[in-house]
Amino acid sequence: LLRDMNAQAATLKARERELAADRAEAAALRAELEAARRREESMAKGLLSLDVFKLDIIARELKEMETLLGVMYKAAAGPEKTALRTDLGALRDQVRDIMNRCLSETQKLHIGSTVQGHDASLLLDILEALRDLHPAHAHRPATAARPPPAAA
Repeated sequence: LLRDMNAQAATLKARERELAADRAEAAALRAELEAARRREESMAKGLLSLDVFKLDIIARELKEMETLLGVMYKAAAGPEKTALRTDLGALRDQVRDIMNRCLSETQKLHIGSTVQGHDASLLLDILEALRDLHPAHAHRPATAARPPPAAA
């Protein structure tokens, strides 16, 4: 009976050591999983910022083309340039249409394009808040942080 109890105690201690090892392995796996989640989140944010950056470049190029076509339209004066003026106006309208269909109101505001149907001051506030949240713009001072007024 004593021998059986000693054998059971040894078996119990062995099982407790196995349980402790399994718990340590589970904790290590949880830590590894959490590290992998953080890496995935970081990579996703990086890709998002790249897409936003590319879209910003495309939006700025479209706005530049719209401006250039407007300047060319105004410069093409005279009856002999009516066809050219018509083509330039159509091209400018096409670029504006692409911008209206493909860019959000915030993106249009960001590149200086016309914002329709929204309060521009509200969009300015939203854009500034987004800039403050975006890591690439962290070096910019927040517009709300103004120096205190000078004492009189």
